Amino acid sequence: MSLTILKQFNPVVPDAGVTMREIDSEEAVSETVGIILAVAITVMLAAWVAANVYGTAEKTKNTYLVSASAYDDGIGNIVVTYQGGQDHDKLVRLDVWILNGENQPDNWTWAPPEIGVTRKSNVPPTQKPDRIYIVATFIDGTEILIMDKYV
Repeated sequence: MSLTILKQFNPVVPDAGVTMREIDSEEAVSETVGIILAVAITVMLAAWVAANVYGTAEKTKNTYLVSASAYDDGIGNIVVTYQGGQDHDKLVRLDVWILNGENQPDNWTWAPPEIGVTRKSNVPPTQKPDRIYIVATFIDGTEILIMDKYV
């Protein structure tokens, strides 16, 4: 075991000079480890507080799985079919928007849709592709875009 000599100055008695005492080197190690642990705990606590204050620890919304298909029937109609999915029982409604190539919209709401139900668009056909958006809304208010497609 090594010993370290520490010189101490006694400020109370100016003529006392410098006194020396021996200390065990392991005392300094335990003090250093204690300081490092205190700093680490402080940093972790600050990070936890910041995460809660700034909202990064919020609960994420649920993810649901339902699907729909859409195609051009060849005579200018867009046909949309609701396919269902594992979360069909939690679905409140589907909102469907169709924009033809000239940006003339057609939209409707299925509330609640039945699996396999098909609907056709009422937008006039154009030479440009039609864009279809379908948003599913679930019982907890979550809205998920389930289709964004050109046909």
